[in-house]
Amino acid sequence: MKDVLIICLALLTFSLQAQPGNDEGKHHRNGKNMDYTPEQIAELRTKKMALQLDLTEQQEKRVYSLMLNKTIKRKEKKEEHKEGVSFEKRKEILDHRIEEKKELKSILTKEQFDKWETNMQNKNRNKSRSKKHK
Repeated sequence: MKDVLIICLALLTFSLQAQPGNDEGKHHRNGKNMDYTPEQIAELRTKKMALQLDLTEQQEKRVYSLMLNKTIKRKEKKEEHKEGVSFEKRKEILDHRIEEKKELKSILTKEQFDKWETNMQNKNRNKSRSKKHK
């Protein structure tokens, strides 16, 4: 009888720990708080690129405006994508990415662009590896 009681208490303890907290919905999948404004997100992304690529002040301003536009459009379209993405929407997304890449290429020097592209490829490769291991 004692053993059954101990097992029940252990199961109860584990099940309570597995329950999500009240604030879980406020966090992004990596645990980062995503209550930032589009301007804050654009500024953080621009600063990160500036650190990685040694951007000039003029380049930072142009990258900031590009990131701000991208962030605003992403927030607007987030609701549309909840029910699924059609072929036309996927095509539109890819066209938009190509346009952004061309604009970024015009802002950055060749060395900076190559470094950025390499970083993005590594980042995407790491994402796909982590998805396979889950």
